[in-house]
Amino acid sequence: MAQILYRAKDDRGQAATGVIEADGVAQARELLQAKGLHDVVFQQEAAFGIDVQAIAASTGTDVQRIAEAAVRFIERPGYATLFGEVWRNSKLPTLGFGAFAAFSLWKGSPLWAVGALAIAALPYAMAWWSFRRAQGYEQFLRAHSLGQWDALPALADRLRDLPQTTDPLRFELDLRCAYARIKQGSPLETELARLEADGWPQRLAAQPGAYDAQVAVLHAAAGQPQGLIEGMRAAVQASQNEPARAMDLALSLARCGDVDEAQRVIEGVDISLLPPYASGFVAWTKGLIAMRQGEATGLALLGEAVRDLLTLAPRHPASWISLALCTADHARLLRDAGRIDEARQSVASVWPILRVHAPADVLDAVKDLAPASGVAPKR
Repeated sequence: MAQILYRAKDDRGQAATGVIEADGVAQARELLQAKGLHDVVFQQEAAFGIDVQAIAASTGTDVQRIAEAAVRFIERPGYATLFGEVWRNSKLPTLGFGAFAAFSLWKGSPLWAVGALAIAALPYAMAWWSFRRAQGYEQFLRAHSLGQWDALPALADRLRDLPQTTDPLRFELDLRCAYARIKQGSPLETELARLEADGWPQRLAAQPGAYDAQVAVLHAAAGQPQGLIEGMRAAVQASQNEPARAMDLALSLARCGDVDEAQRVIEGVDISLLPPYASGFVAWTKGLIAMRQGEATGLALLGEAVRDLLTLAPRHPASWISLALCTADHARLLRDAGRIDEARQSVASVWPILRVHAPADVLDAVKDLAPASGVAPKR
């Protein structure tokens, strides 16, 4: 069963945040509604969750407090949230040592004051140091998005050795390194065999559909769109039609498959069960379907998708590739609408990522909008 973070409201209209175990988000919502909660919003997908109970057990912290902190970090990652959590957990000692420091200064004992302030600052310094190490993951994602393939192995090795690195994160590191090797010429079959030899299908068995959905992107990296679609289809089946997996399939079909099937799939998805960050992907999928069906709504939908993905970009480098591809789709419709300058500016803003990750057909479709840098696009 998955541990799924949520926000909701109780019968008095008070906010309720926590974690619930369920086989999927549909069942999770039913369980929460049975407890009298409503306006449920899930903060994560069922297959890619945080093991809140394991963190609570290892730190001796209450599960509820861990869940609330996790939701705050998902919604507002960064130092402000980090130091806010430290303050919540060490408010009284901080105030006590601060008062002692002020008293020491008043008594003319600056050394005692400095010592008290140093002790008061210690939890914040330790949290800052731990967070600095964790930021290696963001550096890894940035390198992957920008196609800095040679830097990835060393960055991945550093993250693998951290005590807080979980199996899902180790798999992501292996997967993105495999993606890089494919982009550098390694055969897809070799990389798939490597992942299977490391036992990843079995190690991720507790997260139905997670392995299939993530491995599917290797087919995209290898220029095999049908493999991408089949991988997403397998993920939907393995997860018993989990909404997030169905959205992945709908987007893949909208990009490079049967557009009518994409329409049928997305119509069957309960959008309210998706986490908030999925809004851009929903608009992207609908925009692609409209574009391929020649409907005028495509331009507005893709514009909405770009705006939503842009709100993710500063905090989530993992969204950069999606943003670049979606921007290219939007730029094509801007060009068709006669807004050439806007289209060129859009493509230029994501070109360093687009030229690394976009399929050949996408690059060909926006070649007249690409920056005149004289650098041939990477395929």
